[in-house]
Amino acid sequence: MARANTAAWLMSKQEKPLVIAEAPIPAPKPRGVLIRVHAIALNPVDAAIQNAGLLWEEYPLIIGSDLAGKIVEVGSEAEAAGFRVGDRVLAGVEKGAFQEYCSADIGLVAKIPEHVSYAQGCVLPMGISTAAVTLFHAENMALDLPQVEPKPNGQVVVVWGGSSSVGSCGIQMLCAAGYQVIGVAGASNFQYCKELGASHVFDHKSDNVEQDLIAALEASGKKFAGVFSAIMGLEVLRACVRIADKLGHVNKSRIVGTVVPPDMPMLPLPNLPAGVRYAYCRGPTDFLPDSALRDIFGWDTKPMAGFEKAVFAKWLPLALRSGQLKCKPEPFIVGRGLDSLQDACDLMAKGVSAQKLVVELE
Repeated sequence: MARANTAAWLMSKQEKPLVIAEAPIPAPKPRGVLIRVHAIALNPVDAAIQNAGLLWEEYPLIIGSDLAGKIVEVGSEAEAAGFRVGDRVLAGVEKGAFQEYCSADIGLVAKIPEHVSYAQGCVLPMGISTAAVTLFHAENMALDLPQVEPKPNGQVVVVWGGSSSVGSCGIQMLCAAGYQVIGVAGASNFQYCKELGASHVFDHKSDNVEQDLIAALEASGKKFAGVFSAIMGLEVLRACVRIADKLGHVNKSRIVGTVVPPDMPMLPLPNLPAGVRYAYCRGPTDFLPDSALRDIFGWDTKPMAGFEKAVFAKWLPLALRSGQLKCKPEPFIVGRGLDSLQDACDLMAKGVSAQKLVVELE
């Protein structure tokens, strides 16, 4: 039987609602796979694209970056890398997740075990890719890579926004790399962050959070390795800059990881003290050899040098299988079918905490 595809289209800039209509089935490139999508996770950028018209200029457009499903077609290089028709996978894409069939580059595809549902698997790709490039890439914070059997390395990292999607993935990967993690989150999410591996968690609403955090870091007896702001916010970034300036005694630790690239107009980054610099990721873009956003904005390519394989191809599938990596934040099922995606976008625009909004397709 011939396949047919349907998508939730954003027909023009800042238009609502998404329009459910036929779509061509994307053909996978040699490095790609075609996935029958079973679950889609929402990210804040999805609501921002629809409501504020960010990033893309050509419409109609199929947005969405996080998905999970079953492979139905495999490119030649993807087959050589071990992917097969029938594999259950999670995947990240620059755009195009809001449809029944989606093609994805294997740099952001990972197999998922049977005990992980599609709804669980789809919460990870954007969070993993954003945190991983910021924390571990040689041109960014250059921290140790996650391992299935980690050994403590005597170093500590701060993750501000630990209950966010990126923060949840960051905490788990840092623990898997042997770091002690100190988190910052809302008081209601303290236990959540500790279950992910944070040794201590501080309340972001406390007037003394910065001082208490610095005191805990100084009392830990461990080497300060850096601070990662896993959420947007000018005051959050200013606090992270002050922490790096106060505690970073070598160039490598005087780095503030951020989810906001300095050339993005949505948030002007604070000026930096001498010797402190930003490390950042542009989400899936930094993992993909062919990037439309890179071409649109003229971004430089970060050389991967096998980095993406170390995270997505090697560590991630094994960590899921063993239970070392949890699919967090927990999926909150908004509905079933493409017509639930507009409701999910509207909910995302209102903000969520320690949850990932998910729409199931079948």
